[in-house]
Formats: sequence, C-alpha cells, structure tokens
Amino acid sequence: RLYAVGPYVASKLLTDVPVTCALSALLGVLIYPLCGLRPGTQPFLAFLGLAVAEGVASSALGLLLGAAAPTTEAALAMFPPLIVVMVIFNGYNIHPDSVPRYLRWVPSCSLVRWTFEGMVANEFAGLRFDPPPGLSPRMARRLGVPYLPTGEHVLENLGFAQSTAGGCVAALGLISAVCWL
Repeated sequence: RLYAVGPYVASKLLTDVPVTCALSALLGVLIYPLCGLRPGTQPFLAFLGLAVAEGVASSALGLLLGAAAPTTEAALAMFPPLIVVMVIFNGYNIHPDSVPRYLRWVPSCSLVRWTFEGMVANEFAGLRFDPPPGLSPRMARRLGVPYLPTGEHVLENLGFAQSTAGGCVAALGLISAVCWL
C-alpha cells in the first residue's frame, strides 16, 4: 500500500472539486442566457451556485458509488436506477405531500429534487404574472382557466413555498459531505 485513505481522499477532492466547479460554472454561464431566465446579477449568481453545487454533489455521489461497488461494472449498473428514483422524487413528478409517509426521506436525498427546487425558487420568487389576454383574474377563476398571479403562488402550488436557492445549495453541500465521508 503506497498511501493511506486520508491523503487519497484529500488529493482527490483537491483535484476533482475545482475542475467540477469550473466546468459546472462554464456550463451555467453558457446555458443561462440561452434559456432566457430572469435577468439580473442575483438570480444569475444563484443559478451558478446551484449548478456548481449540483456538479459537486453528482461527482461526490459517483465517487461514493464507485467506492461502494465491488467492480466498475457494478457501480455503472447502480447509477441508472438511482437516478430514476431521484427523478421520480424530484418534487415535480410526485408532489411532496403525495409521497407515502414511509418514503418521505427519499426526496431529501435527491440531487435532482434539490437542484430543481432551487432553480424553480430562483426563477419564480418575486414574479408577478398578467392574467390571460382578455380575462380579468376573477373571470379566469370563474371560467376555470389556470391563473397564478405571482411566483409565490407557483412555488406554493409545487410545495416549494419555503424554498430558497441558498437553502437548496446547502442541502446539496450536505449531500456532498455525506457522500465524501
């Protein structure tokens, strides 16, 4: 054995995390304007923070699976089902209130959920929407036309009323730390 586990993990983090952060930030810088997301420095920086945190958390999860699996093939086989579970429990496909009680912990472990929730909170918080053309908000409700007047209504409808981009970045950081330990 040439080295202990501690120095290996430290060197892996010192080399892997900066590269992951740089690539995630580059992708975020390219994608943000192409998607037409909210203008402004604060929403852009929150988006970048979420993109970087998600990249680091994904890398940490990949390292955890690689360390836990007996072979490379086993690690590669474990990843797709795990991603499917994360996508199912992302807060959009199954509303958080609809998750059975015994599975309520699963969304808390989902990288997809925290990234999606943070991106949605970043995009919709503080927005106001106009009613459909030719309809007042009252008439839209009477006709059953879906109309949510503010971004906060959208967040509440998704079950993300208390969500913030910063809180989601913190959750992704916690997942990263757990995976590294």
